[in-house]
Amino acid sequence: MKRRPHDIVEVSWVDSSSGGHAEVWGAYSTFMAGKTNTLECRTVGYVLFETKQQIGVVGSLALHDDPTSEGIGQVSGTITIPKCAILERRVLSKGIKT
Repeated sequence: MKRRPHDIVEVSWVDSSSGGHAEVWGAYSTFMAGKTNTLECRTVGYVLFETKQQIGVVGSLALHDDPTSEGIGQVSGTITIPKCAILERRVLSKGIKT
């Protein structure tokens, strides 16, 4: 197995909610009834990048020997999560620097 320089993490984060694309106008009471529904999400994957504002995680990656792309050929299941939305972050496996 090839060495991987990226940590594998589990991130718990809060997503936003909207009334849906079809609704132009909605009842105030319907909107207020949903205000307590927290949309907590969980993502598990490889951390490919991190900035002060966000973290980029992918669920799958295909490795190859091209050093110009950090040894990664393709990625799947990508998500960028704003750090202000993160509730908890656990490192499941530390990456191995090559």
